[in-house]
Amino acid sequence: MFLLKLFSYFVLNKYENSIKNKSFVLKSEHRKCMQNFTNDELRILRGVHTVIGRKYSKSGRYVSLIAQGKRKANTLVAKSILKDLKLILEILKPKEMKSE
Repeated sequence: MFLLKLFSYFVLNKYENSIKNKSFVLKSEHRKCMQNFTNDELRILRGVHTVIGRKYSKSGRYVSLIAQGKRKANTLVAKSILKDLKLILEILKPKEMKSE
């Protein structure tokens, strides 16, 4: 019983400290992201992530995260990647999708 109380004290104390330090992020807030492209546009851009990543010496996963909006485009490289993705999308997007 004593060990359980001691354990709960340390867990609660750590939880309170993490809230005070703002290092604790709710699951719902952690998954919030802005979406740079629609799902259809992401499907069109599916094959170019590794090519653009190679251009900027980044991984295809990094480019994919920027395209999905899970990674903010706040650095110069990320902004350039987003710009290139938009340019490539204009080329690859079918005409009927462009008018929407």
